[in-house]
Amino acid sequence: MGTRDKNIWLYNSGMSFSGNPKWMFLYMKKFHPEVKGVWLCYDRKTVRDIRGLGYSAHLFKSPVGRGYMKKAGVYVVNQVKEKIQPELKGITMLNLWHGVGCKTVEQKVDFGFLQERIYKKYIENNEFYRNNQLFLVTSKLMEEHFIKQCGLKREQLIRSTYPCVYPMDFVSCFDHDIRNLQKVDKTTRIAMYCPTYRDGNENDFFGRAIPDMDRLVEKLKETDTLLIFKLHPQMEKDYAYNVYKEKYKSCKWIMFWDNRKDIYEIFNQIDLAIVDYSSIFYDLIAAGVKNFVRYMFDLHDENNLRDFVFDVKEMTCGKLCENFDELIDALAVNNGDEKASDEETARIKELFWEYGKDSTPEDIYKKAMEFTPTSDGKKTLYSFDVFDTLIQRKCLSPVG
Repeated sequence: MGTRDKNIWLYNSGMSFSGNPKWMFLYMKKFHPEVKGVWLCYDRKTVRDIRGLGYSAHLFKSPVGRGYMKKAGVYVVNQVKEKIQPELKGITMLNLWHGVGCKTVEQKVDFGFLQERIYKKYIENNEFYRNNQLFLVTSKLMEEHFIKQCGLKREQLIRSTYPCVYPMDFVSCFDHDIRNLQKVDKTTRIAMYCPTYRDGNENDFFGRAIPDMDRLVEKLKETDTLLIFKLHPQMEKDYAYNVYKEKYKSCKWIMFWDNRKDIYEIFNQIDLAIVDYSSIFYDLIAAGVKNFVRYMFDLHDENNLRDFVFDVKEMTCGKLCENFDELIDALAVNNGDEKASDEETARIKELFWEYGKDSTPEDIYKKAMEFTPTSDGKKTLYSFDVFDTLIQRKCLSPVG
């Protein structure tokens, strides 16, 4: 593919301009204008949206996109990508993994609708992941976690903070005046419910989580609370969610968040976060949010959730609700009772954000510029250990 140009960086974060790649993109634009940043994606609407903000964006399959893939030096992503285009051979993949937390990930996932896709990508792309990838970790706990979960070598790691929780007040890609948009008072409390997807069923969750929307709306009105529903992109086809979205589209107390807009831009407005097992909880902690309700009504549903590496109750904080009635009661509390103690917050920050204390995205930039992809000659997965991890083989025992 020829010589790679480290002053051309490519970026992708699924179907939206969001996540750590977006924040690294904007950081580089401001502090390293000598590096050309190009956003690559798969849908034309995202291209139009990003170009509308004044930035360079192209489709992967376009001639211009393919041209950039052939010569760029760094490819910034937010996960272990399933598709590695042939034009990317030899590039540095800067994986700003977005999701510290308690759940098993990647090679340790042995359940759910993503399992087959995970197996497939490691079989097809393992050489690239081992030799071309740098991986962001935020603490000693998360360093050990991701080494085991993703099969990483320690020399692949970047120890730093998430760009998405690093203060960047200059970022504003949409109207941030949420209260004005919803026509509520300037003193109205803003709450956000941000559940993660369920591995057993990504499209039949919302009706179980919110079985009585009318009752919820009455409680929101009573407590002068605007509630943002921010679903994981994997859950946007949920049937009940879309029924509610149409029925309550004019309700000022409910806002159905458009995932094309980066919710992280308004984290400083969140007064109360309703969380479950999502890694977004830790990002909210890092961003300074103080008040949490943990809504874990399906914690013991073994056919719904993947395994946890850590005790999710021990590794989170805030008022615990195990059913809808308790959630309604928790919303009625508007006197700070749901606030996590300073000691709890400090403990969690130390466990999950230890490396972020004195770091900036500049550390990430320097590591990417210094890194050179290598080759260990391992073009196929031969290890019994890797296959045992990926396909949970039970019929044979390793020999020799």
